[in-house]
Amino acid sequence: MSWMERLAETYDNCQGEIGRQALDNPVLLPVGQTTNNVQIEVNLSLTGTLLWARALQKEEPTMIPCTETSGSRTSGVEPHPLFDKLQYIAGDYLLFGGKKGWGYEKYMTQLNRWCDSAFGCEELQAVRDYLQKGTLIADLVAKKVLFTDEAGRLLETWNGPAEDKPPIFRCSTATRPPDAFVRFLVEDTPLWQSRKLWDSFAAFYRQSGDPPALCFATGHMEMPARLSPAKLRNSGDKAKLISANDNTNFTFRGERFAEPQDAYCVGYETTQKAHNALRWLIERQGFHSGDLAVVVWGTDNQPLPKALPFQSTPGLVWSAEEEPDFCTEEVFAQAFNRALAGYRSRLKPSDTVVVMAVDAATTGRLAVTYYRELTGSALWDRIQKWHDPVLGYTYGLRMQKNKNTRSYRIVAAPSPRDIVLTAYGDKCDDKLKGASLRRLLPCIMDGRPLPSDLLRACVVRASRPEAMEGWLWRKTVDCTCALLRGTYNNKEKKERWKVAFNEKETDRGYLFGAAWACGEYLENIVLYRAGEARATNAVKLQSRFSVRPASTLKLLYDKLQPYIVKMGNNDFLKRVLITAMDKIPISDMTDAPLPPTYLLGYSAKLIDLNTKPLPGKAEH
Repeated sequence: MSWMERLAETYDNCQGEIGRQALDNPVLLPVGQTTNNVQIEVNLSLTGTLLWARALQKEEPTMIPCTETSGSRTSGVEPHPLFDKLQYIAGDYLLFGGKKGWGYEKYMTQLNRWCDSAFGCEELQAVRDYLQKGTLIADLVAKKVLFTDEAGRLLETWNGPAEDKPPIFRCSTATRPPDAFVRFLVEDTPLWQSRKLWDSFAAFYRQSGDPPALCFATGHMEMPARLSPAKLRNSGDKAKLISANDNTNFTFRGERFAEPQDAYCVGYETTQKAHNALRWLIERQGFHSGDLAVVVWGTDNQPLPKALPFQSTPGLVWSAEEEPDFCTEEVFAQAFNRALAGYRSRLKPSDTVVVMAVDAATTGRLAVTYYRELTGSALWDRIQKWHDPVLGYTYGLRMQKNKNTRSYRIVAAPSPRDIVLTAYGDKCDDKLKGASLRRLLPCIMDGRPLPSDLLRACVVRASRPEAMEGWLWRKTVDCTCALLRGTYNNKEKKERWKVAFNEKETDRGYLFGAAWACGEYLENIVLYRAGEARATNAVKLQSRFSVRPASTLKLLYDKLQPYIVKMGNNDFLKRVLITAMDKIPISDMTDAPLPPTYLLGYSAKLIDLNTKPLPGKAEH
């Protein structure tokens, strides 16, 4: 199926969620509805008499009926069918100094057609009867909801004492009172929550549109859509997935097709369902990074972890009491597999799961950059296949009760966000971050190799500890090693490279890295015993070591002599260092730059030293 048909199918399978508003939860919009921030609400009687009005204490997102043109308006006068700004619904807008285009007459014409149709109702009649009087702003001024200056124009800013500031000036700093958005109640019943009104407008709009045509997405005959909805990634998003099918600027290439509908035709109801479903899914369980939005969902609304597949450990949450400071691969693997098993149980092997990514090259155009349909079993197989080879130690920061932070280390697979930050640092811009995450998505979901330039960037940064804090560098090294293990093991079709140190490994880079780790650890032990907290010589020389290993290793050995003397008769660590250096063959003891495997040897040996009962163990 196409992405639009799958989304429309998902919408139909989630009927119980349509219009259901809950605190801090997104709402699945009914057909023909959008959302807008509202600053004023007005309560009317069934006879069209004003009962009360008030300014809201803060802006409230509200479902409002909208036409295709009003939902896409950027300039010009295009009124919404019911709730709208004062410039559209107030007959006295110009009398109170209104500066923007007055859309009252166009608004009332549209509202009259709805009221007089077979789908009108008494609540709509009440709103029409009141607004026909043309006294909305005067009434709001009389009720002290809006305020005027000496010339009788609406006040745009409050210049009085802050403690006397009226609610209309408090509910939004971005919206001036003359631009306030108004919603209606009738006999204390909120019209924006009325299912009868939702169905009424959908039926009226469907009946007043173009004759049915063939929908290219579903193959059904239905009223064609003229425009595509926006607000997919957030309430301010203007980008659209489908361009306007107009007669100018060669949108549909008029020399090829006689009519715009010949190029493409999507049913109004289908496009409404598909876009409303996508908006709801992204807001509820999507992953965001700049312009990129990724969402994974089951077409029957099965529960899935938020932000899949861009999680490091889907479903795995340690409590403060049970989280280990230093856990083993076995401990993590068991917990990770339990988490996966829990999610597998919620999906039948044959259930349909969709992975979709959308991104915007410009502010007005949105593109589907990734789309896959999987079975429930295939989803978790691919997630596990991505995580298993790259499991490794990783660092993080935890806030303690005294508001200080300390680093901690667990076994996990690095998250894609951590991979991007490892490659380019936390200063990289949103476009680079989004583009890199987009490139990682096929690696996770399709098993494609990691981009070589991304891996190279990780290795370069991991070789420069002087450019970042100690814990962050450790995290950078751990993340890079995880990616190197996954890349090399997949390429060699065997699990040669592991987190644990391999005494039998003969790779040149691996042996140099192990020797370097021994030198760093020896100096760290002495500094720890002396109560000194400073960077070791190994850390200071790391960048040079990666490009001139033999001479730099000798330099480090010379610098370590005072520390070896301080250790006195305890020459155990000295023997560990010399043994590691002796393992490097004479033929390999050159200044040829080291391959990335030196990081694997360095990290594995350092973990090996930290987990053995050596004298004077130091924290890393």
